[in-house]
Amino acid sequence: MRGDRLAELRKDAGLTQRQFAQQLHVSLNTVSGWERGLADPDDETKILFARRFEVPVYGPVMAAFQVLQLIA
Repeated sequence: MRGDRLAELRKDAGLTQRQFAQQLHVSLNTVSGWERGLADPDDETKILFARRFEVPVYGPVMAAFQVLQLIA
């Protein structure tokens, strides 16, 4: 997921970066880095984004998501 898309989804949900960081148990700097494209969240975190914002996941992340669905 691109950083600008993540920022858009977060804002549409009415969350500040700080609130979003608290929900994910990460630092504000981490969220800021993702949104600015300075860092890339791991696949598990991308799956959390997909669930939180009800958006699809693609590629290798989809395979991890399917495995988690089987386990859950």
